[in-house]
Amino acid sequence: MESRPHTYSVLANFFSYPDATFSRKVRADLETLRERSPDIVPLLLPLVEKAEKVSLTEMEELFTRTFDVKPLCCLDIGYVLFGEDYKRGSFMAELKREHEEAGNPIGCELPDHLPYVLNLLPRMSDPSLASELATCIVIPALKKMLQSFESENNSYRKVLQAVLQKLEIDYAQGQSASPALQEGAAL
Repeated sequence: MESRPHTYSVLANFFSYPDATFSRKVRADLETLRERSPDIVPLLLPLVEKAEKVSLTEMEELFTRTFDVKPLCCLDIGYVLFGEDYKRGSFMAELKREHEEAGNPIGCELPDHLPYVLNLLPRMSDPSLASELATCIVIPALKKMLQSFESENNSYRKVLQAVLQKLEIDYAQGQSASPALQEGAAL
């Protein structure tokens, strides 16, 4: 049986730094999500279409302007919530341990990097802990990130909205079993 990437892992791909294959990858990811979560596809479509229309350099500039220049829009959710406070260090240590326990590889970014956390959620063995991470950390961080956008036209803003919408449906509406873990069983 072929292992399918979890919906949150597919969403994490939208936050990859653009490279020569970015537009092709996000188009394929959009089609995957069209089957699994059609309600968020309209929010993802603008980034996919932009990636197909503009040059790689323009996509790299958009990514950098969105996530690297504005501190509240950085993809490190612990920083978004805690700044340089000592609470972030404690959060990062716990999150690193969760990544290790779940066998979720983290690359060169910090453990609170949003794509890593999205990949972590479906891999966590404790559904209540996954729900707590989503509702108490990820959802508030996304809301704070979205507040920092000056323009409604930023395609990455819409991707953040899609992730927020999916998390709120899966975790914040008090479902009994974590859909992330149910779907993640295919991992």
